Amino acid sequence: MVIKQKARLDVEQVLLHMILISMTLIAISYILFFQEGTSPFWERMILVSRLMTLLFDVVYLFFLLVAKKQVDVPSIKVYLILLYIIVISMLVFCPSFMQVISNAFPWPLTYLVFYSYSRKRDIPSSFEKVLVFCYICICLALVKTIITRFSASINTGPVYYSISYLPLVLLLCKDKKKIVLSSFATILVVLSAKRTGLLALVSGFCIYLILMINQGHSSKDKFRSILKIALVGCLIYFIAGHFMDSYLANVLNRFRAISEDKGSGRLIIWYLIISQFKQAPIGAKIFGHGFHAVPNFIRPFGKYIFAHNSYIEFLYDLGIVGAIILLSVVINMGVFLLRLIRDKYEIALPAAFAFCVILAFSFASYCFEESNYIMPIAMFWGIIRGYYMKNSKERSIGNQVHGDIDNE
Repeated sequence: MVIKQKARLDVEQVLLHMILISMTLIAISYILFFQEGTSPFWERMILVSRLMTLLFDVVYLFFLLVAKKQVDVPSIKVYLILLYIIVISMLVFCPSFMQVISNAFPWPLTYLVFYSYSRKRDIPSSFEKVLVFCYICICLALVKTIITRFSASINTGPVYYSISYLPLVLLLCKDKKKIVLSSFATILVVLSAKRTGLLALVSGFCIYLILMINQGHSSKDKFRSILKIALVGCLIYFIAGHFMDSYLANVLNRFRAISEDKGSGRLIIWYLIISQFKQAPIGAKIFGHGFHAVPNFIRPFGKYIFAHNSYIEFLYDLGIVGAIILLSVVINMGVFLLRLIRDKYEIALPAAFAFCVILAFSFASYCFEESNYIMPIAMFWGIIRGYYMKNSKERSIGNQVHGDIDNE
């Protein structure tokens, strides 16, 4: 008689799914927060969702540290950076300890969780199903934002979530799902007329498609890639062509108006923050004024808003030290991407898309300063970093085995 063993619950995989779901709750709460006119209820839900994500991150990393005694150099670097943010904020200025924890911690720790997991195991197939469901929920929630935009004033910034989740979609989903979901996101972004979003989307897809053609191993593969591009373009135009002919003119006019509206006030904000930074004491220039000091101290236009540039934000909030840390992180990501392209890894395609999104968001919107749009990108980057480490180790072992055989 054969005794069937009960399937053992995989705690690590359960935590991965819970992090994805709680991260999606952040996104949906953020969308509804602006749809309901900055509702206090949805503001609390954003905080609760971030703390849930943080809790799952901490449980996973604690389990890894205690049960498996694994702490590597990348993890130590992230912990030291977070420690620096806490120390500076507590010594100089801290709006609230909860604000620092809920904004600064979730995205770096989410990166560490998925890096730690994917460096030894493949992402489970069920994760892709949950991702698709979560992404559809986010896009459907954004539909109301786009509809409202045509009849009333509303913050359409949350449409960036439809872009920031795309690297995960491009990495984990099959071709048909990629095409459908990417088309949906493109329509949402075009109808939102968000210039930064359009720049991220267009530049990301252009690099993605160029690499896809370049990585074709034969003329037949390259022809198939070109055919896919043409079909996607036709599909998008067929679905949204009626809107695009008249609407693209409005989008182009918004780009032409950058010099007149100062990038929706961005240039004014940047000049104000840099002027304040120049007048600061030497200690504040080196170590900063504290986490989220820009919206709390400077308050551009008398509002609680960020610098709309992560580098200027970090320069004022965390000083020259913080700005150097951020620049080193972004440069490191760029070097890693070039390595993927050089070695012709398939993950180089969505990685290039993600890097274009990071550059666009960090230069002209919000990116690293709060755990919102960066969350799915941090998750994505953790997966590909871990995958690369695992794959490099396997290649190294394979080459060593082949070398031993040759020597024999």
